[in-house]
Amino acid sequence: EGPAAPAPGAAPGAGGRAPGEVTRRRIPREQVKAPVVEAVTGEAPLTPTQQTEGAFVAALGLLGVLILLEGVFLGGAGFLSEDLDKFAEDVVYPAFSPTVGLFLAGSTLYGFLKTREGKV
Repeated sequence: EGPAAPAPGAAPGAGGRAPGEVTRRRIPREQVKAPVVEAVTGEAPLTPTQQTEGAFVAALGLLGVLILLEGVFLGGAGFLSEDLDKFAEDVVYPAFSPTVGLFLAGSTLYGFLKTREGKV
C-alpha cells in the first residue's frame, strides 16, 4: 500500500505546508517597565494634581447634571400638581441662576488653570 492520502482541504507537502514555504518563528517580546510607558497606558498611580483635576471635573459634571434636572423640572412644573409648582417657584427657581453661575465660574477657573499649566 502507498502513502496515505492527504486529508481533504490540507495543503500539500509536509506538515500542511507547501513545499519550499518558509515558516516564521515568533520572537517573544519583553514587557517594558518604565514610568513613561506606565503613564501612557494608565497603569501608573495618579499624581495628586491628576486626582484634584479628576475631582474638579467630576464636580463640574455633577453641577451640569443638576442644572439639567433643575431646568427640566422648571420647564414641566406648570404641568404638575399645585404643590410641586409652588415648590418649583419658591425653591428651585431662585436656586437655578446661582447654580448656573457656580458652574460657569468653576469651568472658567478650570480652563484658566489648564491654559496656565506648564507656563509657570
